Amino acid sequence: MTWPKAFLTFVGGSHTSFWSDQRFPRTVVDWARWTMYGDTAARDRLPADAAGSNTRWEAQLGTTPTVPGTYTLIAQHSGKAAEISGASTAAGAGLVQRTITSGTNQQFELVAATDGHVRLKARHSGLFLQAAGSGSDVTQQADTGATSQQWRVVDHGGDVISLVNRESGLAMDVWERSTADGARISQYTYNASSPNQRFARRSV
Repeated sequence: MTWPKAFLTFVGGSHTSFWSDQRFPRTVVDWARWTMYGDTAARDRLPADAAGSNTRWEAQLGTTPTVPGTYTLIAQHSGKAAEISGASTAAGAGLVQRTITSGTNQQFELVAATDGHVRLKARHSGLFLQAAGSGSDVTQQADTGATSQQWRVVDHGGDVISLVNRESGLAMDVWERSTADGARISQYTYNASSPNQRFARRSV
C-alpha cells in the first residue's frame, strides 16, 4: 500500500481487548478526521493517540520534508537555539536551549532513516539525538539505528517543524516552556499548538 498508511499494535492483547482501550477510538477518529476532512491537526495527534507502554505505532503519513542539509533549530516560544550543552562531544550530553551562536553544537544534520523518519546528527560530535521515556531529556548518543534515534518531522509551514520520536510517540519539548538559557529539552505528549514544541529550521 502507498502512504498514508498506519498500523497500531496492542502488544500482548487479545483479539478483542483493545475495544475497551481509549487509544483505539482516539486513533480511529483522528485518522478519519484527517483522511476524510483534511484535518492536519488530527493527523498530528495520531502518534500521541496511539502512544503507550504496550502499543506500537507504525506509520507512513507522507509528512516528512526530505530537504537534506544541516540546520539550526530555534524554539518558537523563546527564540533560542537547541544545542548540545557545553559543546560536549561525550555520549549522554544533554540537549538544551541557548542564545543563538555560530557554534557547531547548535547545528544538526537531518539524516534520512526508514519509513519517512529522520535522524539528527550533531555536527560538532557526530552523535545522534536520542530520547527514552516520557519526560526524559534528549541526549546525544552513538549511532545505534534504534527507533529512539528516529524522528518524524511535522511540517507546520514556513520552515517551522515539530519532531516526534518514533519509539515513544512523544515530541521534542523545551521543558515547562522555559525561556531561560540552559533550559533542558526533553520529550512530552505532542500538542500541535504548543510553541515550545515548534522549532524554526534555519539552514546553516
